[in-house]
Amino acid sequence: NLRREDRSVLELLDADYTFANAELAKHYRLAQVPEKDFVKVSLRPEDHRGGLLGMASFLTMTSHTDRTKPTARGKWILDVMLGTPPPPPPANAGSFAPRPKDKPEPKNFRDKLAQHASDPNCVDCHRRVDPLGFALENYDAIGAWRDDVGGAAVDNAGRLPGVGEFAGVDGLRRIMQAKQPQFVRNLAAQMLSFALG
Repeated sequence: NLRREDRSVLELLDADYTFANAELAKHYRLAQVPEKDFVKVSLRPEDHRGGLLGMASFLTMTSHTDRTKPTARGKWILDVMLGTPPPPPPANAGSFAPRPKDKPEPKNFRDKLAQHASDPNCVDCHRRVDPLGFALENYDAIGAWRDDVGGAAVDNAGRLPGVGEFAGVDGLRRIMQAKQPQFVRNLAAQMLSFALG
């Protein structure tokens, strides 16, 4: 659609429309539900979609089957959207170490990940990656919008070095808009790589 209509690639960061069929429109809880074929659908701010960050495909791909995976979502943003992948994790990074006896039981997954990320070998990367992923916590493991998790309000706040505090997908979109030159340069490089095989 961007190519056919000669539209700005910045609509990949934020757009007031998406493409949906009836099933996806119901999943997104859109006011306008098409018949069955994929069509262009106008979005309202309360739809929380528009651009890559609101697409269920990306959100599902970067989740576990039963819960979100903020680190994977943040890594995907850095790697695919900005072309600045974090360094590879240490060999044992994929598993949580046993909780030290002098530390309390984590209240939620965010606290559990914070304890893991406090490891000196992990802290630098998690500081850059996790806030991006937690900004998308309003989207569940299959990309449906939610306002609470287990009765508690979604904690979508984050803080990035050199950026400061932000919250939710709207805050993340503002960060991405500020990184437009980096996003466009990376997109051009990705397209050139694809074109050259």
